[in-house]
Amino acid sequence: KREPSLFEHMDSLYPDTPRSPPSQKSARKQNHSPKPSPSPSPAPPIRK
Repeated sequence: KREPSLFEHMDSLYPDTPRSPPSQKSARKQNHSPKPSPSPSPAPPIRK
């Protein structure tokens, strides 16, 4: 049993998000929503 890769883990968390480096993904997400919306978004921001 092998350890799931980061991309596979992200795929399970964000199935509708294309596989891309975290930096690109976060940049794209910031581009999509410049300011935080008061209502909960379907895909939560990636923060550890």
